[in-house]
Amino acid sequence: MTDGMLLREFLGEPDLASYAVMMVDEAHERTLHTDVLFGLVKDIARFRPDLKLLISSATLDAEKFSEYFDYAPIFRIPGRRYPVDIFYTRAPEARARPRVPGRERVCLPARAAWQQQHGHRGL
Repeated sequence: MTDGMLLREFLGEPDLASYAVMMVDEAHERTLHTDVLFGLVKDIARFRPDLKLLISSATLDAEKFSEYFDYAPIFRIPGRRYPVDIFYTRAPEARARPRVPGRERVCLPARAAWQQQHGHRGL
């Protein structure tokens, strides 16, 4: 479920008694929802030792998260590496959309388009 859905669950069941395991994946992609969730989950984990909490991320600072969650254990699981082949084209690929005569201004950066529309010249 999403972080927003889990926050809704907190409204109806503040101790999340119907949950035995909770996993927060991609914890480094922090939002307001996930930050609030971390605070709520930390409180619940303190009074519910039966709750298993797993927070995962490939790039977060594990030591800081461990400290925040009362020095929870850190598990480091090495990733797999797969070979990657890179291919280059000899010529640029075709444009996704054909050019429309008289509509090239749409592609200009916003400031340049405004300046052109209002008769201003660049600095």
